Amino acid sequence: MRIDTLEAYNVPGDIIDVWRTHVGPELLPVQERAVKEFGLFGADNLIVFSPTSSGKTFIGEMAAVKAARENTKVFYLVPQKALAAEKYEELRRRYGPAGINVVVSSRDHREFDDRIVRRGFQIAVVVFEKLQALLVSHPQLMKVVGLVVVDELQIITDRERGPTLELLLTKLRLGKSRPRIIGLSAVLGRAQTLADWLGARLLVETRRPVELRKGVLCRGTFRYLEHNSGKEGTEIFPDVRHETREELVLAATEELVRRREQVLTFLPDRGSTVQFARITAQRVTPVAATQAVEELRQYEETHAREALLEVLGSGIAFHNSDLSLEERDLVERYFRSGVIRCLFSTSTLAVGMNLPVKNVVLDGRKWELLRRFGRWSLEDVTKSEYENMSGRAGRLSLVNDFGRSILVTGSPFEADVWLRHYAGSDFEDIRPTLGDAPLEDHVLDVLASGLATRRTEVEELLLSSFTGQVHWAQKISREEFAAELTRAVDLCAEADLVRRKGDRLLITPVGRACAAKGIGAKTGIVLAQWAREATTTALSELELLTVASFTETADDVYVGLTKEERYRANYRSVLLARAETQGVAARPIFAGIASEPNAAEYEAIKAMKKTLLLVDWIDEMPVKELESRYSVWAGGIRRIGEEYGWVVDALAALALACGWPDERAAVVRALADRLTYGVRNDAVEM
Repeated sequence: MRIDTLEAYNVPGDIIDVWRTHVGPELLPVQERAVKEFGLFGADNLIVFSPTSSGKTFIGEMAAVKAARENTKVFYLVPQKALAAEKYEELRRRYGPAGINVVVSSRDHREFDDRIVRRGFQIAVVVFEKLQALLVSHPQLMKVVGLVVVDELQIITDRERGPTLELLLTKLRLGKSRPRIIGLSAVLGRAQTLADWLGARLLVETRRPVELRKGVLCRGTFRYLEHNSGKEGTEIFPDVRHETREELVLAATEELVRRREQVLTFLPDRGSTVQFARITAQRVTPVAATQAVEELRQYEETHAREALLEVLGSGIAFHNSDLSLEERDLVERYFRSGVIRCLFSTSTLAVGMNLPVKNVVLDGRKWELLRRFGRWSLEDVTKSEYENMSGRAGRLSLVNDFGRSILVTGSPFEADVWLRHYAGSDFEDIRPTLGDAPLEDHVLDVLASGLATRRTEVEELLLSSFTGQVHWAQKISREEFAAELTRAVDLCAEADLVRRKGDRLLITPVGRACAAKGIGAKTGIVLAQWAREATTTALSELELLTVASFTETADDVYVGLTKEERYRANYRSVLLARAETQGVAARPIFAGIASEPNAAEYEAIKAMKKTLLLVDWIDEMPVKELESRYSVWAGGIRRIGEEYGWVVDALAALALACGWPDERAAVVRALADRLTYGVRNDAVEM
């Protein structure tokens, strides 16, 4: 189907010109089906389930742009701030000249939030959690949104991020405006139940524009199944025998580099990406990424920069969240251009980022936090996660013949099992995740959004969620769920997050601040308690950051802590010594650390490490000195600062709700900005 023919669907000519320039003269098969068979430019909700590189993202873009031109407010939702920034720049560059006002909103990008609230936009690219917060703070937005495009809809099955997206979609479904919803996903599992819940038509496209060989390399033979044809086949590789999976992954990667084929290798953790890049750079024939090296030399000196310079001389690189934004951008640009021929990455690249490649090699494992036991465990990736990572390979416009997705093992038995499970089996059923998050958080969100004022109304709304329809309804009785909900409401009431007035539930200013800032009820309770007790004491950055560190939300902010570092660094003594020097040692948080034997436990030590790191970060200690002192690279420091900035910003809102004067709360808000940029107070404006 030629793009020109979209004039028959009332697409303006100038928009068609943009699409022809940036996408090409022809629609891909899945895009044509969306227009002709599934009413893309109509009014029905739609889910598009299609392999990576098949063109599904442009389906959402077409719907968003046409709706915007018809004066419909569009929210284009993405799961990550990096994706939000990338999509914003792309849409702004393409459609700004056509008069479409595109804005972006994430925890990092707040500059357009006022414009969103005032409805001064056509398309708003927003991260899931940020739209959730905006709808709580400004429920009137529910009345104006006409179209919601959800990119990477499979996040609804993620234990950490899924509950936010599911509750957001539940509220949009039940809101007065009932906006149209278009969901895009490469891996949704058996999606009909989700489509039924959303009242959506389901477009399933299984073919890829470029064939993908998905299989397992074992003892020199790569056995695979072709994605499109289903044909089985084999390729011969060097017969490498080794006991460890790590060495087998390295051997497969090195062989592809020797064949002069570009390869992306996914590993479970940050440390492995650096280690594998160094080993590979030593083993393969050097082909220097000279231009990348010269550009990188101009960047700020960091340990990550030095490590990248070590390996770029061989055309090798690594990508993880310990790189700075500038370093990550450099790696991505030169990998896309083909200058970097081998990239080792954590799974952060698997979702959404546009990094096409001929080959993907997978370790097949991931680190997962087992919250019940309070420890991390190395687990096999799911079928959906495997498909997401595999989908980077064999991208359209990069290769014409085929791509490869390669798992490696030394066990023939394991090779048979993996080939059947990962390459040959159907997707798992979609598992809803709203039940994985604390029920009290849902209570606050629903009440703050104005969608319910009674416990029974909260119950009805939650039971109408995807989880409520396909999980709670099957696993527990209505009476059991009502009892659980009552306990959650009682918890909120006891902490003065919610007040009862007859049979009505009224959210308090403190509860509203918790919901608007997207922090959990338990974190909000801790921060609000401190704010009530600290209404007149002199504010100490050390105390503020220590209080923030000992919350559930800050627990989820990752920082490494080696066994040697735990005992050598003695962060507890350093923290208490600084508190003594600053005259705040007698305050409850420090007195508790000094008297509590459990303060030496692993998680507590990590909390203290993050506190001390951030105190030095906002005091403008040189980055390289910070990296050496705390064994954290520059990108990791920035990431920790950004995530703490969110917690401290929430603390400022809670302090206001607890009766602090605005000028006092403003000091805390300024600290949130300083944490993002790592500067003293006098540099925030700059």
